[in-house]
Amino acid sequence: MPDQLPAIRIFISSPADVRPERLRAEQIIGRLDREFAYHFHVEAVLWEREPLVAAYHFQSPENIPEPHGTDIVVVILWSRLGVPLPADKFRGAISGRPVTGTEWEFEDALAAARAHGVPELLLYRKMASATATLDDRKALNERLAQLDLVEDFISRWFRSADGESLSAASHSFGATAEFEEKLYDHLHALLERRAGAALASAAIRWHKAPFRALLSYEFEDAPIFFGRTRARNELRELLARQIERGSAFVLVFGASGSGKSSLAKAGLVPDLTLPGMIGRIGLVRRAVMRPSDIGGDPLAALAAAILSPTALPELAGLHYTPEQLGALFRDAPGQATLPIRQGLSEAGKKADLAETAEARLVLVVDQLEELFTIDGLGDEVREAFVAALDTLAKSGLVWVVATMRSDFFDRLETSAGLALARLAANEVRYQLLPANDAEIGQIIRQPAQEAGLRFAHDAARGLSLDEAISQAAAANRGALPLLSFLLDQLWQKRSDTGLLTFAAYEELGGLEGAIGRRAEEVFQAQPEAVQKELVPLLRSLVTVRGTMATARAAPLLLFPAGSPRRTLVDAFLDPEARLLVSDSDGGWAQLRLAHEALLTDWPRAKAQVDADARDLELRGRLEEEAEAWRAVRTRREKRGRVLVGLVLAEARALLARWGTELPGEIREFVSASRRAARWRRFRQWGMVASAPMAVALFAVIVWAGLVWWGVRQIEAEWAEEQEFVSVKAGCFDMGSSDGSNGSPAEPGRYANEGPVHNVCVKPFDFAKLEVKQGEWRRVMIFPSTPDPSRFKGENLPVESINWNEAQRFVWLMSLFGHGHYRLPSEAEWEYAARAGTTTSRYWGNNIDDGCAYENIADQSLKNLAPDIISEFANCNDGHPTTAAVGWSKKPNPWGLYDMLGNVANWVEDCYVDSYSGTPTDRSPNTTGACTSRVVRGGSWNFNPRSDRAADRFNGDPVSRSGSIGFRLARTITP
Repeated sequence: MPDQLPAIRIFISSPADVRPERLRAEQIIGRLDREFAYHFHVEAVLWEREPLVAAYHFQSPENIPEPHGTDIVVVILWSRLGVPLPADKFRGAISGRPVTGTEWEFEDALAAARAHGVPELLLYRKMASATATLDDRKALNERLAQLDLVEDFISRWFRSADGESLSAASHSFGATAEFEEKLYDHLHALLERRAGAALASAAIRWHKAPFRALLSYEFEDAPIFFGRTRARNELRELLARQIERGSAFVLVFGASGSGKSSLAKAGLVPDLTLPGMIGRIGLVRRAVMRPSDIGGDPLAALAAAILSPTALPELAGLHYTPEQLGALFRDAPGQATLPIRQGLSEAGKKADLAETAEARLVLVVDQLEELFTIDGLGDEVREAFVAALDTLAKSGLVWVVATMRSDFFDRLETSAGLALARLAANEVRYQLLPANDAEIGQIIRQPAQEAGLRFAHDAARGLSLDEAISQAAAANRGALPLLSFLLDQLWQKRSDTGLLTFAAYEELGGLEGAIGRRAEEVFQAQPEAVQKELVPLLRSLVTVRGTMATARAAPLLLFPAGSPRRTLVDAFLDPEARLLVSDSDGGWAQLRLAHEALLTDWPRAKAQVDADARDLELRGRLEEEAEAWRAVRTRREKRGRVLVGLVLAEARALLARWGTELPGEIREFVSASRRAARWRRFRQWGMVASAPMAVALFAVIVWAGLVWWGVRQIEAEWAEEQEFVSVKAGCFDMGSSDGSNGSPAEPGRYANEGPVHNVCVKPFDFAKLEVKQGEWRRVMIFPSTPDPSRFKGENLPVESINWNEAQRFVWLMSLFGHGHYRLPSEAEWEYAARAGTTTSRYWGNNIDDGCAYENIADQSLKNLAPDIISEFANCNDGHPTTAAVGWSKKPNPWGLYDMLGNVANWVEDCYVDSYSGTPTDRSPNTTGACTSRVVRGGSWNFNPRSDRAADRFNGDPVSRSGSIGFRLARTITP
């Protein structure tokens, strides 16, 4: 390349209303300068980049080069033509009339082009609607006058005399993204023509890896970030609108792997740092953080990001520390704007900003969903962090851009997400859609072009490698991580001449196989002792929410140097693998999966996570419960937060399986819950012993003996009659459809039966029959009423008992019996009631067929009490009130009787009126105030629409009804 290259100067002419387009034009010219670096320099000429001297008019050649002296002139128009120039000094070179600055530059260039053939002149007109406020009539009239000037200009220079046809070429565009594409293509063609030959194919302008594998693109990677032009501009315009509204917060959401992080960091932020891109902002500093960056403390991570070298390091000189700033955000977020203002002031002085220019900080909060996945993060910290973001966004000093996976949006509807939901209302959200075919092509080809790479061509198939990759990616638009990883691996296997080959593509397994094959290669290269550490490594870095596996961070300190586990970590961290990423080498270093695609496209990892899914979800819930337990201060409050019943049994089983792999906080919590359970049993015995010792002891012995004898008799009868059915593990769709998901709404459904969600149930034993009055009488000897039922009979179901009494029966059965008895959870109940069917009732959808299976509100009840309810089934089961349990000879497909009739059943769960945020395994819901409990199933006197598997309602735990009883579940211990 010669030492001295000629320069091609491109003059940008426009009024002030197309400021973003001017700055994007400057960026495009910078890119073209890199592309044509072996031929000539390409320079942008903009008045704001020239040292304007006050002694001369800004349009004078002493301040800015005249357009006719440049090589290419680009004119951009929209809704303004600009301010008139002094008529005694500046008139149109062709028209001779008074002109604005843009008109003068256009005529100067056009006159020279007509006389000498240069400069080449390009005009672009923005066709988007221009808006104006009606509050200021003078300003409105001025806007309308400017629009008229633009129309007059276009008519004079670009339309024929009849006004019906065009007399000269111009280009129109709607959005900034369209302008970028057109301007790049047009300038590239003109410059290629000037170069006199095709561009050197091997010219290398980017000397590092041009693809990021599973890592997101950072600010420094902006020169190789392509394919998201439209999204980048739309997001910037949304942020600009939010700034005008006084709350500079936007939330970018989309599917995992859609490129949210890269769009924010390598697309939006470089645009924002251009002086003048937003109003009078001449300096933009940047901070990037994730909530998990500093030991899982989002407020500490926020403080560290603001003090980072690219943000406001000046605060350190003002004697602010991360600890002080974090405390301000935690305790007095309103006061945290003072140091931000001080830091920006110092930054402006350092940059020598003009008096009219201002400085701002842009804060990128990447992967905001970590607020819901960080181990033990309490609502108090979560709300304080959101409050800090809200304060910063409304300060007028900070622009906040957050990214979040769309599958976490339902968390905004829970109590843990309400504060964030208020901040991220609909108008501040930007949905990033999958890349289209053209964008995928840019993602593949343009970074390769920057790095001087070429794609092989298969003559037999008539197909180049980039075309083959584009076709594969177009068939899987959610595969950006796979695409980026594949391209990075191809770059690593490039030839000496920079050729990416079909042989390497096929060796890697194509788009779908590259990640899995590479991960398996790294794994298989390790000794057996190191390979065994994959399971605990994945457990540390993955959590499960519902059926979705999600990555989470873990402190690097958990993987001691020299250990087999650290050896595996280091292998995955290796630059040639890049399957894991560590934020830093410091004490707070966090280890993460490079991308969650590893969990879906590496078969070994996917199989392990699937096998651990139930345990991983349980661990997540235990972390939340443990955090809530630790947060309360008094011993009494702690006793109210411990695990009980089924959840405690599951926690103990998990502890037995995982041992020390469970975090210490969970192990401590489970131990405290076990101690509390023992203490409750001791107190229950002690309450009886508080009476005079001799009498009390005798009474207890007699009572215990009678109950023990009754329980053992019942268990013997159950064993003989095979009372319990073993329900196998499985998954099902819980709830009823409201018709919104494309499937028809279930007839008779109530609003509290949704949303439909997939639930996976572990194996358990379930009673075939409802608890009978004879069984109740033998256990509930004292102090409860042994004969509470409205309808009497040894084999009739016990009813008119409340939830607390049912729990006491369960406790006595477990205390004196051999099994661990309990009420079923709501999910277990519906799973068993459906028995593998998908209709509203296990026999079908027609209630009139129900009399052969269930004791329901039928014609026999209508004959007895015609006014008791409004509707009756058109059949006759022969039982106007309760019937003997199991009276029907037709159980459901799993051998369970009376699931949708006879009496409804108390279950374990706290009642909430929506399934949003409820557990997706068999666990009972324990959220909310828990002032009422769930009742499931139909009854002898319920409206027939209630005789459905999805039907549910709430009952006061101390209320009684002749329509409500219960049946038992029994835990299968591991």
